[in-house]
Amino acid sequence: PPQASPRALVPDLRSAAVRLDGVTVAYPGRDLPALARLSLTISPGELVVLTGPSGAGKTTLLRLLLRFTEPASGTIYAAGTDLAAVPVDPWRAQIAWVPQHPRLFGGSVAGNIALGRPGASRAAIEDAARLAGAAAFVESLPRGYDTLLGERAVVLSGGQKQRLCLARAVLAGAPVLVLDEATSNLDPE
Repeated sequence: PPQASPRALVPDLRSAAVRLDGVTVAYPGRDLPALARLSLTISPGELVVLTGPSGAGKTTLLRLLLRFTEPASGTIYAAGTDLAAVPVDPWRAQIAWVPQHPRLFGGSVAGNIALGRPGASRAAIEDAARLAGAAAFVESLPRGYDTLLGERAVVLSGGQKQRLCLARAVLAGAPVLVLDEATSNLDPE
């Protein structure tokens, strides 16, 4: 039976299944819910691809998993524990997220990638960039990984920003990787 203790332990997403049970999300001012009575189980190691037209609820589902949105009805369980009882910050620490509109911050390319794992070695940062397909363009920048981004610094294309955010997510090494249209600005290659 599901547990609903007031201070539930954080389920380990390397081994815990996540189950949505009749989840509905409604946004104020909208006639129809963004998600209606959705039931879904996501097992550890499983690759799940959500497809559908704009407005179908894909991003809403990701927001539920990240705990940016709570269900209006229904329950989300992880390892049988009601997710509402699980502390948010340690839950999110297990999820690497690349949003639909990636954000980079002032500072170096390496520093932006290292946001995924503060204190990461330069070799780990470069490996993550290679895995995300960012190494070639980063190495062609004026100062490579030390190139500054932001105001009066190098301006990157949407696809380059997405690749750096993918590298950040790879570097995080989280058991769950959530991509919200993370390849929308990338060329087919």
